[in-house]
Amino acid sequence: MVAHPGTVASPDMVAHLRTVASTDTAAYPDIAASRDTVAYPGYITGFVVCGSYLHVPPAQGPPDEAPLRVSPTAPLGVSHVLSSAAYCNLEVAQIKLPRKYDGFPYSDDEVGEGSIMVEAFLDPLCPDSKDSWSPLKQALHYYSPNVSLIVHPFPLPYHSNSYIASRALHIANKINSSTTFPLLELFFRFQEKYYNDQTLNMTRASIINDITNLAILAVGNSSLPAFKDGFKDPETNTAQIISFKYGCSRGVASTPTFLVNGFALPGAGAAMEYTQWRSIIDPLLS
Repeated sequence: MVAHPGTVASPDMVAHLRTVASTDTAAYPDIAASRDTVAYPGYITGFVVCGSYLHVPPAQGPPDEAPLRVSPTAPLGVSHVLSSAAYCNLEVAQIKLPRKYDGFPYSDDEVGEGSIMVEAFLDPLCPDSKDSWSPLKQALHYYSPNVSLIVHPFPLPYHSNSYIASRALHIANKINSSTTFPLLELFFRFQEKYYNDQTLNMTRASIINDITNLAILAVGNSSLPAFKDGFKDPETNTAQIISFKYGCSRGVASTPTFLVNGFALPGAGAAMEYTQWRSIIDPLLS
């Protein structure tokens, strides 16, 4: 695969690179080579995937330096790619501004002055997101009303059904916002049912139908027609695209990822225990 400077990539290239950004490059030898092998023209030092756009930086760098390459044994994550920003001007495709701030507030209670804001980027079909949920809720209940939470659905590309599940959360939120988190917890409870291997021989339509039947447990039978129509509603698709692009704009590459008062916590991609939340929040409230 060759990505020329300044090009807008095809959807297949974007999907490929987005997957590469979250997996070991040993599985993708076409982007792993030695520094003396020129696979990309110019001094390309990184790429940014966001939505359906790929921007490859223009040729730039010392003339005696070979293009940056990735070791076949080194994991390539978004943070690794962006670490080369000192050598190039990385750009992200412009995103249309949303009408409101992205995400699902955990509580409708008014946020008090001095309250700590936690933002969680979760994939409803991610085991680590599932494991992080109970300790996070325990911390929220302990610190209420001094800590508030917003959840951003962020479907990882290697979880084949995560986009459908994340969009289902937006549908539930549009029908009745009080059903959003009960549905999220249903996804966590029955997560394995929607793993890649378990749905390998299912069509997209049958997966949507199965998820709709699960969602009815949260939104109620009377909302079945509205929930089905939600998958045909362009607004719910746009809402999930915005959620994903917002995560990209904040450098999210794995789930769970947590921000506290706008700053990312270390250890993204791993569940946090209740004691860890206490060690983070206690000093902020002392």
